[in-house]
Amino acid sequence: MCKPKKKFGQHFLCNHNIIDQIVNFVNPSFNIEIIEIGSGLGALTIPISKKSKFFTIIEIDKNLVLKLKNNKNIQLNLNIINQDIMRMNLDHFFINFNKPVKIFGSLPYNISTQLIYRLIEQTEKIFDMHFILQKEVAERILAQPNSKNYGYMSIIMQYYCRVEKLLDISKTSFIPIPKVESTLIRLIPNKIFKFPYQDFKKFKMIIKLAFNQRRKILKNSLSKYISIKDFKYVNINPNLRAENLSMQEYYDLSKVFSRKH
Repeated sequence: MCKPKKKFGQHFLCNHNIIDQIVNFVNPSFNIEIIEIGSGLGALTIPISKKSKFFTIIEIDKNLVLKLKNNKNIQLNLNIINQDIMRMNLDHFFINFNKPVKIFGSLPYNISTQLIYRLIEQTEKIFDMHFILQKEVAERILAQPNSKNYGYMSIIMQYYCRVEKLLDISKTSFIPIPKVESTLIRLIPNKIFKFPYQDFKKFKMIIKLAFNQRRKILKNSLSKYISIKDFKYVNINPNLRAENLSMQEYYDLSKVFSRKH
């Protein structure tokens, strides 16, 4: 067995019951291409390779790549890429796929957030994504207004994708045992967006400004950009805090902001 490397944030899934459940959730088939990010020791790779005709693996650890190539339990339909996905040009990578792909993986906690931000920009190339994440990160992605976990990440992820919690995973399901619990989530890219994309930079800016001072009421945190008159125009109470507004309400504020800046 390859020794887990701390620099890569490696924790290998070893609970067979959890593995079976994840394979069922991913639901591989022979007519859709599948991408795994971080194969580890192949706990998910082996069963999914038997149910998939087109299977690409991106693995940073060359020792794990060699182990995969020598594993007789894995089908010979693998395209193994020994690279750091955070350094890959994803625009160029996804050109290789003729139709939307399924993506799954147990993501290292130190890169999970930034990686998903990059992937959701490729939503037109993606059928769905299943990721094992640190439970705290999953809760932030899934959070709804008026909750402590609701924030910038919640809104942006839910703008691009429909998000679903599938399974909580105990830390004892991994070797070595991590310090935190994990959650499996599914992200299904939106093909039709709730509102136009052209003012997206302003939309993101308003959300960031509000949540950078999330304990302040909005008329104070956004005072340089949104007037009391503007709040009244879009029928939003200026005495609310950042976590109280829905995605639609942030979009309404961003439209007012766009007209003035």
